[in-house]
This record gives sequence, C-alpha cells and structure tokens, in this order.
Amino acid sequence: MTKKVALIACSNGLGHVRRLIILSQALIEHGAKPTLFAPLNAVTKLTRSMGVKAPEVYDFDSHTTVDDWLEERAFSWYKYLPDLSDYDQVVSDNLVEILLIRPDAWLLGSFLWHETLYNFNTNQRLNLRKFLSSYRPKMISSMFFSAAYLAEYTRLFEVGLFSIKTQTRVHPVKDKNMLIACGKGGDVNNQAKQFVKLLTKKKKIPFDNVYIDPDIIPNDSPVWIIPATFTPEMYDSVCVAIVRPGVGTITDALSTGSRIFTFFEKGNSEMQENAKIINYFGVGYGSSEIEEAWKHACDYCKNNSMQKNHERNIGKLDFNGAEESVQLLLA
Repeated sequence: MTKKVALIACSNGLGHVRRLIILSQALIEHGAKPTLFAPLNAVTKLTRSMGVKAPEVYDFDSHTTVDDWLEERAFSWYKYLPDLSDYDQVVSDNLVEILLIRPDAWLLGSFLWHETLYNFNTNQRLNLRKFLSSYRPKMISSMFFSAAYLAEYTRLFEVGLFSIKTQTRVHPVKDKNMLIACGKGGDVNNQAKQFVKLLTKKKKIPFDNVYIDPDIIPNDSPVWIIPATFTPEMYDSVCVAIVRPGVGTITDALSTGSRIFTFFEKGNSEMQENAKIINYFGVGYGSSEIEEAWKHACDYCKNNSMQKNHERNIGKLDFNGAEESVQLLLA
C-alpha cells in the first residue's frame, strides 16, 4: 500500500522548504505519496531554481519566523493545519508543536527554536524542554549540523546532508566565480548592501564574476556583478561562497565543491555554531563580518594548496541525507 507522508515546513526563510522538497523527491522515488505543507510561492520559486518537479502542495504558511517566536505569536501555528489523520507519517521541520496533534510525528532539523534564540521567553523555553522530555519524539538531523542538545530531548537519528542529485558534482576550482548571498531567514541585508556598494567601486578583483542576491545589487554595477539565480548550474560555476550560513545555502554550495566564507547577524547561536562547524570540517572560514569573509575568500582563490586540501575535505562529506531519511520513514 502506498504510504502517505505529510511534510510540514517552518516558514522562516527558504531552507526548511528546500530540505522538504528534496525529501519529497526521495519519497516519490520509493513509491510514497508526500504532501508538502508550505507557502506555495516559496515552493514554486525553489523548485524552479532547483530544477525539480514540485510534489503535491498544500498552501500553508506556519507564520513561525524569528520575529514570530520572539513576539510569542508562533505557538499556535498547528491549529491551522487540516486533519492529518489519513497520513501514515508526519514530518515537521523544526516545529515541535506538531506533537500536540500527532504524538507519533517525526521532527526534522538541526536545532530547536527555543534553544537557539537568545531572547526567547525563559518560561516558554523551560516549558518546551519539559514538553519534549515527556514526548521524546523521533528526530532526523544532518550529522554535519546537529546541535548537541538534540540527543537530550529527542530520539535522534543522524543522516547526511540533503542535496539534490544533480548537485553532487564535486570538482577542483575551475571557474573563478564567487557567490554573495544573504538568505531569507536573517537580518544581514544592510551589512551586505553596504559591502556590495563598496565592492562595485573596486578596479580589480581576483574573480571573473560575482553572483549576488538580486535584492542587494546597486544600480550601475560593473559587468562582472551578476544577479544570482541559485540554480544548480550557477552553483556548479562557483568556487567560493560568501553567505549567511543557513543549512540549505551551505549544502547547495558544498555539494558542488565551493568553499564557504560566512557572515551573519549578532546573537544568532545557530549561525555561530554553523560557522564553527565549517571551520571544524575544513570546508570554509567562519566569521561574522562580510569584510573578513571577503579577505579570506580572496586569499583562498590564490592558494592552490588550500584548494586541494578543501577538495579532499569535501570528499569526506555525506550528501545522502534524503535517501537515508526515507529509509527511516518508510521502515
């Protein structure tokens, strides 16, 4: 019998939706029938750039952005879901409240909101810890990013990174192209805009082209600044990526061999931890300031021994997270 699987996305940024799109593709290949609960516009945008077919979609916005959590508006998101009783499995990406209506649900992600956000309501944090301790839900997390505390509150299953199959083409540096991207889940646009404005004034850079988030490109930019499309073809031509280190952006870059250089907003422990992880695995340089990221990216572009070492480190990573997750969900 065909198993029906509900995949519920957190609406903060695009990384959560991206991961579930990749998981949906693997589920379909194994004969399951997934339904993705996510904003339709986000699914349409991502499937187009990823070059994959959209699964069945239920247009659903959980309204669980960082601001929603900090202003305590996000806790009742699950009340707006339709009846999920017909689904054999329910997977909730980073949203633990699903357990109130489906105690058997799987959680998916590398962190928990109440542990990550510094200004999260203290009483709510304590209540959620007790809540999770009482349920001990099953949770799937990419081992590359798993927060240490997940094993304390969940039955944790660690898998590889979630990469679409057309992206796993690791290669040595060929094209000297760069990506600068802010992502959609944080607050680094101003930092990036100011830096890019200064970058356009430079007479010479060690890159052929620089792909940049279209939202932060100033008018009258030089011809070597190109609006980023975030397609597999774009990622395949990039050798370095200066990015806010969300899991999805990092995975897209690493899966085609790019080296990561980070910048991010202050006070975000998830971003701080991801930057440390990149350093630990030897696949990038973790910093919080974009100017520092640029300096180290330029140095890397000129250093052949660093590039060869990076290629070796990339080769040690596991990009089969979606396939490994399907084996758990359909067992």
